[in-house]
Amino acid sequence: MITYAKEKKVRVPETCLAVMDGLLSIASRLVAIDFEHAPPDLREPGIWPALHRADLSGLSKAFVRERMKAVFFRGAAGDLTDGQLREREEAMKYLFYIWLFLDRKAVGLIRPASLADRQVIFAQMRLLSSYREAVSKLDMLQDPNFLFATGQEAKPFLQAVLQEWLQEKQKLRAAIDGLLVLGGERPEVRRRRARPVVRSITDCNVL
Repeated sequence: MITYAKEKKVRVPETCLAVMDGLLSIASRLVAIDFEHAPPDLREPGIWPALHRADLSGLSKAFVRERMKAVFFRGAAGDLTDGQLREREEAMKYLFYIWLFLDRKAVGLIRPASLADRQVIFAQMRLLSSYREAVSKLDMLQDPNFLFATGQEAKPFLQAVLQEWLQEKQKLRAAIDGLLVLGGERPEVRRRRARPVVRSITDCNVL
């Protein structure tokens, strides 16, 4: 909202600022409480040595097969729901972060074959993440509690913001629909040396 206000050179209603400050304060407090009760353990988990000795090739292939369930859709890209796109984003994120542990056979299981590239995965992950944020923002503007707290005087401003965010969501959705390649494609034959398996963690409906 603040970014919109700066771009349009308008004031954010005081009630909106107050509600947003309250939400941020609550979120910060919840995070602090969570860290107090369960501080992060930065030590190497006890299970990792066992994974170092395990057949990571088999583990990585099983991991890729599981993640591909969220990517392998049939039908038109435009038919995918926001929930399905969220699942695809999660699959892309996991594949991106685990990439160093995938060998050639595991990468060969990725379908469509065009996704068997870390930079392509990163690009899709970022686009889908932006879309998810756009959906979340629009959800907030349709939350009765939020609208009640901001009051009638904020309605014109929020209506203008709603239209702006709707356009943003539509542009992102059009970009996603034009980018996604759905299931059915067989992976291409890769003429390159197989990468060794990494043996150590250290080697590494809105309106």
